[in-house]
Amino acid sequence: MTAEAVVMNKSAVAMAADSAVTISGGRRGIKTYDTVNKLFELIKGVPVGVMVYANAELSGMPWETIIKSYREERREVKFDTLEEYAENFTEYLSSDGGMLGKENDEYTAVSRAHAAFMIVFAQIKKDLPGCLTSNGRIIKTKFRQVIQRAIDKLAEEVDSMPKAPWADGTTLRQLKSAYEGAVLHLAEDLFENFELTKAQKSKLVATALESLRRSQREAGSSGLVVAGFGQKDYFPKVVSSTISGRTLGVLRATPLSVNEITISSPGHLETFAQDEMAWGFLSGINERVRKSIMDHWSQWIDVSGSVMRERISKEIPELTPEQLAIVEESAKESTHERFHEFLEEMQRREEELYLEPIWQSIAMLPKDELGVVAESLVNLTSLKQRMSIHDAQTVGGPIDVALISRGDGFVWIKRKHYFSPELNPAWHLTHHGNL
Repeated sequence: MTAEAVVMNKSAVAMAADSAVTISGGRRGIKTYDTVNKLFELIKGVPVGVMVYANAELSGMPWETIIKSYREERREVKFDTLEEYAENFTEYLSSDGGMLGKENDEYTAVSRAHAAFMIVFAQIKKDLPGCLTSNGRIIKTKFRQVIQRAIDKLAEEVDSMPKAPWADGTTLRQLKSAYEGAVLHLAEDLFENFELTKAQKSKLVATALESLRRSQREAGSSGLVVAGFGQKDYFPKVVSSTISGRTLGVLRATPLSVNEITISSPGHLETFAQDEMAWGFLSGINERVRKSIMDHWSQWIDVSGSVMRERISKEIPELTPEQLAIVEESAKESTHERFHEFLEEMQRREEELYLEPIWQSIAMLPKDELGVVAESLVNLTSLKQRMSIHDAQTVGGPIDVALISRGDGFVWIKRKHYFSPELNPAWHLTHHGNL
């Protein structure tokens, strides 16, 4: 995982990203490295930066390799707006002449199928105790029923998902033609000891391929953040999207989300990936605490009417059931109204005491302070995880910070290197930049 932040006002935009990457080793646990690059200059000499988070690869290809290859191939590209830079980059990801090809597309299909098959495994494991005899032996007839139910449940879940925006024009027949063999091979390998029927294998494969056309939260997706200025952008913008690989040459990406600085909206702040601590600082309340309060009040509303009815019936036993029903409903309505008053008051205090002063401050910050704020927001999550005995250190390492303005372009404020500049004195000459 990671933590990233973008802070901008009318003069510049600051981008900050940590350096941690977590690699899962399955049952062997996880390993974290603190040297990964997530923040890049999109094109040399152009005031546009790009950050990636979540999955460090796209369809098996490292994001760093993709971005630097794009930079080299499109080094003369210039556009009027930031949105055009983002669209051109995503078009590059979709083009067969770019870094990604059929092998990468198949990688995405197989990875998505693996995730779907793991859902089936989890359901079978959950229902397995019902298939065992008293001495722990499996009852085969019941076990086959469990397998079939797990496959059917996966199919129902996939069918209930909405069609993805990238799936227009993509048919299940096309997906089967391209990836059925690879996904079937995976199914036969994973379910080797389950004695699946031909029909069950066919349904598993079809369901996994159909999931490629559906909108859902995917563990293997990547976040893409592009910020800066187009040639005719006088104020900075930030564009973001979530990308889940590519199939049949089509990029599986959500529509671009755009936020921009204007005269009426002179300051803006966005955080990405793990940002609970950052927004706890900004809003004055941690999201977990907020949820606990909401859950407590919701539970109290549900029982408030019956509690009041029980108390009133003891105090005034001569009341009829009809009258007690009126008391119960009135008590519940009153509690519900008070709850909404509480929420409105808390929202007002949050905005008045915390958010509004921060937005006003961001709008007036000088360039260097924008970088300090962006770095601090990332560091809050890193510090929390470092101090907590319950959280894994999935955010950490050096924090890269860049500042982008129309006059000065893309400028590194902080940047790590895996090598020593003193031992490579010619590096800045061959790479057209200073360390």
